[in-house]
Amino acid sequence: MHFSYERRRVGRRIQALRMAQKFTQEQLAERLDCSLRFVADIERGAVGMSINTLVRVCATLRTSPNALLADEEENAPVSAQDWVLHALESLTPRQRETALEILRAYLRGL
Repeated sequence: MHFSYERRRVGRRIQALRMAQKFTQEQLAERLDCSLRFVADIERGAVGMSINTLVRVCATLRTSPNALLADEEENAPVSAQDWVLHALESLTPRQRETALEILRAYLRGL
């Protein structure tokens, strides 16, 4: 499975999930603790998201990073572990350490 962060494609997927769950952009912004403009910009693909924001979006919309990032033509399921490993491989050592710190903090909070 190929993962890419094409902001417009991911934004369209977020918008579709939000609308399917009958959330307004305002409601999603409130649940994510961010501005309405940020949600609108994400959905348009005008801005990217941090890993932390991606995790919050996935939790709020009850989806996985795979569902947002995986190429549509690929249908094979990918485990969360495989996704994390793949995502970490593409980062610089400093980015990788930051991502791992965020993941550790998130898991401690569960």
